[in-house]
Amino acid sequence: MVFKNEKQLKDFLLEKCRVAISQAEEKVYRVIDGALKQYYSEFSPDEYIRTQKLLHSLVKSNVKRVGNGYEAEVYFDGSKLNYQTGVIPTQHGTGYATWGAEEVLDTAMHGSHGGYIDGIAIWGTSKAVLGDIYVLIKKELIAQGIPIK
Repeated sequence: MVFKNEKQLKDFLLEKCRVAISQAEEKVYRVIDGALKQYYSEFSPDEYIRTQKLLHSLVKSNVKRVGNGYEAEVYFDGSKLNYQTGVIPTQHGTGYATWGAEEVLDTAMHGSHGGYIDGIAIWGTSKAVLGDIYVLIKKELIAQGIPIK
């Protein structure tokens, strides 16, 4: 490809970078979402009623232009993790809940179903599959034709 000026070259490279960041973000999201779904499938509580809030709180941002590049995020949206505490309905009447978002996230990320049984560690499993995120982005840039050593 021949570029007529520096702006054309820069626009071409920035578009390749945008696509690479978008692809990396999608991979990160899919891996964490898969681990999250596995986590939910491995335990069905006898007492408490699952709200599915953690399951539905994983989001990915749109790729955003920042300075001379792009950024994207995959995260758990805290506004969707508004757990009720105090007296709550259970499968057999009522119970008392004390856990908020921090406790739920912490136990799920580290592989526990609230102390009932061990489970998949969502973050550890995801990180093992994804590896170094910088290496993932580098691979995506190379896939877009940007030669990086």
